[in-house]
Amino acid sequence: MANTTALKQSAGLATLRQLSVLGLPEPMLRDTYVNVIRRLISCDTITLMLIDGNCNLTEAWVNQSELLPLLGQYLQHFYDSKEADAYVPFGKFFRGPSRIDLMHRSSVNFLASEMYNEICRKADFRYLIRCALKNGPIKQGCIVFFRSHQDNDFTAADIRRIAEILPYLTHTLNAPVANQEAANDTESSEGLLICGGKGTVEYIHPQARILLHNAIGMPLSGTTLSDTCYRWAAPLLKALVSEARKLADGKAGAVPVIERNNRYGRFVMRVWRMSAAAGSSPDLYTVSIRRYIPLTLQLLQNPEVQALPAREKQVCLLLSQGMGVKEVAQRIGITPNTAISYTRALYQRLGINSRQELSPRLLKPASMVTAAG
Repeated sequence: MANTTALKQSAGLATLRQLSVLGLPEPMLRDTYVNVIRRLISCDTITLMLIDGNCNLTEAWVNQSELLPLLGQYLQHFYDSKEADAYVPFGKFFRGPSRIDLMHRSSVNFLASEMYNEICRKADFRYLIRCALKNGPIKQGCIVFFRSHQDNDFTAADIRRIAEILPYLTHTLNAPVANQEAANDTESSEGLLICGGKGTVEYIHPQARILLHNAIGMPLSGTTLSDTCYRWAAPLLKALVSEARKLADGKAGAVPVIERNNRYGRFVMRVWRMSAAAGSSPDLYTVSIRRYIPLTLQLLQNPEVQALPAREKQVCLLLSQGMGVKEVAQRIGITPNTAISYTRALYQRLGINSRQELSPRLLKPASMVTAAG
């Protein structure tokens, strides 16, 4: 069991190292490294909070969309105002000597605080550990790990492991976003919302709320999460609705589709009128927001790729992007003969014979691979 755990941790760290240099779009990148982190550190929830040079919160993210209302409540009511009553505020924390703060232990008032009762208790959070993310002297934010009442508190071994992975997270946040081939993308997630004829949101699912933020290129913040009318999204939704109305009325117009590419990924938004004609029915529209995931990130989520030795993993990812062996050798600083050796070892391990078989083999569902084997 100990050897199995050690192997999993080693594979997890190797994947984090790879993520820290690939420069993949957010938040798909965040989703991936949170999944990796949870294999290294046992926790229920992870929140990322980014700050500016004055330690003011600029962006927040949580790996469970159902917790967005609580995150919004925290951002709107507790950040800056009552945070100090519960634990050390960001500014004081970054001036301190440690990059890791066991937040529930930093103040005897934490379990009796208003923030604990109104936020943490609702989500069943009892044990919290906050870690500073710094790029050299530049403060970037914090990553917070949560455990519930049913779990044990964070141990010294947990803290050592967290300290070990913090540099990789900082590098990941600062890696430049690489160009991705849209042809290799597949749908990752979809969210639906209903809006009126003027682009006002009538209903939105938590997942769609995240995707809407990302498609527009606007981070989650106290201002946007507390805006129940979604005024910041109205211009884009109104433009979509306008084309859908023309189509439904039999008039000439553009196809009601908007595609956005930004640091959060590639998004496609489509709209349908909920009735063929407005008439006496409410003038409502269903909007679908789909996010697409790059091939490289798909491969990194494959357990077989995660388990590859570091060099074979690099070769695998570069070959899957269409590079030849000579290009791979030049990219990672090895000789062509060495690259050929790694390529042969990779093909033998996966049971394939050419680069053309690589991506289809690794993107094939695990059940099909097992059956074929």
